[in-house]
Amino acid sequence: MSEQSFIRNGASYFRFTNGVEVKVRPVSPALIIDLQKKFPEPPVPIVESEVGDGTKIREENPVDPDYKRAWAEWHDKLDEKFRRLILLMAVECEVNPVEVKRVRDFFKSEFEVELDPNDKLVYLNDVLPSGNDEYTAFIDAVAGRSRPTEGAIAKAIEDFSTHVQG
Repeated sequence: MSEQSFIRNGASYFRFTNGVEVKVRPVSPALIIDLQKKFPEPPVPIVESEVGDGTKIREENPVDPDYKRAWAEWHDKLDEKFRRLILLMAVECEVNPVEVKRVRDFFKSEFEVELDPNDKLVYLNDVLPSGNDEYTAFIDAVAGRSRPTEGAIAKAIEDFSTHVQG
């Protein structure tokens, strides 16, 4: 746990360098699984090759350039959907509408870019983080609340083995 992540009264929080604290709770693993099912990985193409005796074999070709491109696009899309899921479902915060409007107006006037229509996402992605390192620490802290830790896995294995008779 980074120094920006902390526990208060049994609840997890993340503190940004500007002092704003957001509450972070775990996301149900079922939601994450449902998301992964909705956006399945593209299938690896199959190529047919001839071996020395004229026999043909079929095998996956994960280095196919079209597949590599499709996989990268799929990965980026799933990563964005996962980030949206955890930020919307796992983070509790009061959105500062003045700051959101300031950032929206800046992007629209300077770059002709419309930011995400969800104010909470703009606040968490574009207003609060002071830079890439803080944003990465924040996303890691939020995502980490929804992943089992090595300690939790070890405890589950230990608890399971004590209930097995044999």
